Amino acid sequence: MQHSSELVVVLDQHGTMTYVSPSALPLLGYAPETVEGRNAFEVLHPDEVQTLARTFYLAQAEPGVGSPGP
Repeated sequence: MQHSSELVVVLDQHGTMTYVSPSALPLLGYAPETVEGRNAFEVLHPDEVQTLARTFYLAQAEPGVGSPGP
């Protein structure tokens, strides 16, 4: 994950970012260390919060749903 050009973010059960890949800086303008430990819902653009919330709560209710296949 460290060398991916894709944005990778790991959230805990409360939405706190426990890992943010280095690609956050060029893609979002945030250095990973400035957002790790913060709640993802506080950092997102308001237009994106509803989409993340729906995906986040679905993943908690049904683990594995929406996960990439093999």
